[in-house]
Amino acid sequence: MDKPKNMLIGEMLVEEGIISKEQLKDGLEEQKRTGEKIGQILIRMGYISKEILWTFLGYQMGVPYINLDEV
Repeated sequence: MDKPKNMLIGEMLVEEGIISKEQLKDGLEEQKRTGEKIGQILIRMGYISKEILWTFLGYQMGVPYINLDEV
């Protein structure tokens, strides 16, 4: 993942092929309707897992995601 860290989560997920542009569009429409955070919406819609969201949020913040169940 060599994307700028200031890139939006949705954009990062599309760039990495995790979700499609159409799925992001669906999520953003739901976000406008509910005001909920896009990551939570994408999880609820079944497009991504919590682990994927945490991984991308960690990258965006410069902190690696570590699954403690695997340690």
